[in-house]
Amino acid sequence: MPALNYQKRFAVLVKNRVKRSTIRATRKRPIYIGDTLYHYTGMRSKQCRLLREDKCTLVRDIQIKANGTVLIDGQAIYQKNAAAIAFQDGFVSLQEFIDFFCPAGADFRGQYIEW
Repeated sequence: MPALNYQKRFAVLVKNRVKRSTIRATRKRPIYIGDTLYHYTGMRSKQCRLLREDKCTLVRDIQIKANGTVLIDGQAIYQKNAAAIAFQDGFVSLQEFIDFFCPAGADFRGQYIEW
């Protein structure tokens, strides 16, 4: 039963079912299809609240490179598709998405999760 915490800017999107996917760093215990996902905001604070619960429907490996390349399950995807993933994840542009996941120019590896 994975608990996922969201920043305030994403919490409204999750609660209103606009955001139906997330990208997370690989965990010690990865998320699997069929897992019940518990979406929170403000975890580890007095403002902690449960936004919703959902079943995980898709999990894929994702790598986001600082140069703007996005790989899903080891395959590079077109920039247009990468921009669609960024928008679906709550970002206004592909560049904002890249800057969020690669803040110091380091590549990011994790899981792309849908519900």
